[in-house]
Amino acid sequence: MTEVCRQALDSGSLPQVNGEKPHLLVTVSYESLVGQLGAQPAHLDWAGPISAADARMLAGDCAVIPAVLDAAGDVLDIGRKSRVWPTAIARAIGLRDKTCRHKGCDVPAQHCDIHHWRHWADGGPTSYDNGILACRHHHTQIHKYGVNYLANGLFVTNRNRQ
Repeated sequence: MTEVCRQALDSGSLPQVNGEKPHLLVTVSYESLVGQLGAQPAHLDWAGPISAADARMLAGDCAVIPAVLDAAGDVLDIGRKSRVWPTAIARAIGLRDKTCRHKGCDVPAQHCDIHHWRHWADGGPTSYDNGILACRHHHTQIHKYGVNYLANGLFVTNRNRQ
């Protein structure tokens, strides 16, 4: 069911409300987004507090509109929406990786997410060399267990591809 919903959202053919396609609003402090200890949790509209890890996972495959808020939560500045993975880079990574890069996983590229090997919130570029295909299950595991999950050798990358 998750895959059906994901494909419907990705198709771009769902109705719009006030000019926007379906969306989630996540409010997260910079400190929380970069994983600073003691930072406040993120807030998912209509659901409540979520962990910084969950906010980072949601931010990894979305359109991001950066906003600067003051201590009271009032908007001081708002940026413009930008796609995290441009289509050309996403296609190139799909052609390169072909499947989820977790060892033993053969989920095809069209059913995978692209993960920033070095997370964009930590300054990782949205580039061909920093992207790796991961199926939804393994992408969730990366965000759940962090950089150690990537570093344990379970992922075949363009650096160690055989």
